[in-house]
Amino acid sequence: MRAPTNHHAVSKLYQQPIFLSYSNPQPQRFTEFYLTPYTRIGPFVVGVLAGYLMARHGGQIAMKWYVVVIGWAVAVATGLAVVYGIHGDITAKDPSSTEVAALYNALARSAWAVAVSWVIIACTSGYGGEKYCPRGFMHPA
Repeated sequence: MRAPTNHHAVSKLYQQPIFLSYSNPQPQRFTEFYLTPYTRIGPFVVGVLAGYLMARHGGQIAMKWYVVVIGWAVAVATGLAVVYGIHGDITAKDPSSTEVAALYNALARSAWAVAVSWVIIACTSGYGGEKYCPRGFMHPA
């Protein structure tokens, strides 16, 4: 028996396979679930908003120390949750319910984009430290 993963939530919901190939006899499913642009709109909007915020503030945003600490803590926690949130599904030791898997699939990409956006904003604004964001790395010219 194959270990259930988060993609099973979508499979159960629509009663169809989620991993599709070009040899699939029903290519409209591939088009509907993989190629449609609105399935990836969340991370795109997060990136556009982060870019707008950076452009609006001239590439560097002044923040209080506690905002920086909270931002890094939330970004690290979010990144770890996205990466390791499906560990139980991958190992089949603690598979997620359909609802939890659907929630993960709906939010994981956008949450990852928020975490990466924070790293970019913090580094370009000088709040990443020389060890993690050395000069020339993600800094405007």
